[in-house]
Amino acid sequence: MNSNRVAACFVILFVCCFYSLSAFGQFAKQPLQQQLDNDLSIAYNLIRMGDFNRAIEFLDHLKNRYGENQQILSLYKNIYMDAKMYSKLEQTLLRQISQTPGNPLLLAELGNARFLQEDISGADSLWKLALEKGGQNQAVYMYVAGYKLRFGNYNGAADT
Repeated sequence: MNSNRVAACFVILFVCCFYSLSAFGQFAKQPLQQQLDNDLSIAYNLIRMGDFNRAIEFLDHLKNRYGENQQILSLYKNIYMDAKMYSKLEQTLLRQISQTPGNPLLLAELGNARFLQEDISGADSLWKLALEKGGQNQAVYMYVAGYKLRFGNYNGAADT
């Protein structure tokens, strides 16, 4: 009878330790995500204030600290759009496309960057390629049509 009690206590102790360690792992991840969110908020505020150079420097720091994070890359792209740094936007998109070749949404964004650099034929060919790669993906059609609408190409948006 005592050996059963000892075994039961051992099992209960093991289960408690296991759940404690797994809970600790969960809590250890939360502060890092919370810190990233706080840092991204600072970067967003710098962008809203129009201090693009400081925002880029801060995002460079965040990229070194957190690695290639999609939220960080998104803020870089927002800065490049707002600051009219279209060649930097294109470089960022090309780097993303090299990591996920044929991504239709990235191709549509690249078409947007080309259009902003006044490369209309390049933009049209990239938007066409995005639609081909996207197949039946409605989001790709919405992206391309949205870009065309933004630039006043209403017929092109309707055709898309």
